[in-house]
Amino acid sequence: MIEIGSKLRDEKGAAVALVALSMVAMLSAVALAVDVGMMVTTRTEAQRVSDLSALAGAGILAIDPDAETAARAEAINFASLNTVRGEIAVVLPADVDVNLDSSTVTVRMVRTEMRGTPVGTFFARIFGVNAVDITTTATAIAEPVGPDWGTDCMLPIMLPDRWSESLSTNGPWPGADDSFDPVGNDNKGKVDPSPDLYSSETGYTDMSVGDPIEIHKAGGGGGGINPSWYYPWTPLDEADQLIDDGPGAATYRNRFTTCLQGTYLIGDSILTEPGAMVGPTNTGFNDIFNTDPVMTWNASGGDEGEGCPWDPTLNDGAGECRYSSPRIRPMPMFDPTEAPDHGRKQVHIRNIGQVFVESKSGNAFMARWMGLVPSYAGDASADSTTEGLPKKLRLIR
Repeated sequence: MIEIGSKLRDEKGAAVALVALSMVAMLSAVALAVDVGMMVTTRTEAQRVSDLSALAGAGILAIDPDAETAARAEAINFASLNTVRGEIAVVLPADVDVNLDSSTVTVRMVRTEMRGTPVGTFFARIFGVNAVDITTTATAIAEPVGPDWGTDCMLPIMLPDRWSESLSTNGPWPGADDSFDPVGNDNKGKVDPSPDLYSSETGYTDMSVGDPIEIHKAGGGGGGINPSWYYPWTPLDEADQLIDDGPGAATYRNRFTTCLQGTYLIGDSILTEPGAMVGPTNTGFNDIFNTDPVMTWNASGGDEGEGCPWDPTLNDGAGECRYSSPRIRPMPMFDPTEAPDHGRKQVHIRNIGQVFVESKSGNAFMARWMGLVPSYAGDASADSTTEGLPKKLRLIR
């Protein structure tokens, strides 16, 4: 017969073994939690160094687009002003890529065993893991924008670019109710033997700054294309696929006060929306106006007296020009010979102009021409360049 005391002693030994095994499991879990948390924190710090160093390097390109050496040096120097895991961050020249064609700077923050700079562990050393490798990467771009707004914040409407009007009581340029007549036919009951002309020389230019533009739905009077007729559009990607939530009235309206996801260049394709979207357009323009209702137009303001958006609250109440208003927005202009028809049609962006949105006037909205946004598509044949344009910095990777 087995004595009861002997059995109890045997069970006490099993309990000790079980507690010992549990302690090993608990220590393993603690080691894992501490070291994983430390690795996450270290990676976050390293990513921050990559991000800020890339932006610092791109900042040099915003000032001097050809300064490859200076951009690389600035990224390296900025990294050295930061720490990762309490140690000064080290970025080598080979860790920085500067692309002058795209105005981008890529910075890699490298902490690896091969470099002799791995990140040491704490409790994981018990299990033979003394260090781990961490590498982070960031790319920043210095990209031109128009006056205060970039072409990734374009209005979701487009207007025909200006043409040379062969028969007009308003002068050589079309008035609000003149239609585009490229073949020289009868024009609104008047004999017009000469065709209207459109070329790069006849479109809106900086000489048009301050000119009023009436914006109303297509088909508002006359035949053909009128210079004040707007056409809603939907963005496409490089493969001509719908992006940025695609079509739809609600999405279209939101684009009046929120920026599109992509950046658009002269020559890019966009897709017309079916219908005039009158309700969403009116509401969208009202939304823009209400973002900065204090602004008005001063016809005698500006550097050359061409007029400017005027903020009466500045300069101790005396008012002054302000070009940072959200009511200044870029808008695509299309070739009037590429007239959009009913339904959906791809149209190419011919120009990108800035307009200052004024108040509603009857069934139309009034705007003021603020000048062209030069193309920065890298087209060597383009007359406009990026020289002198303000730049914005942003992380793209």
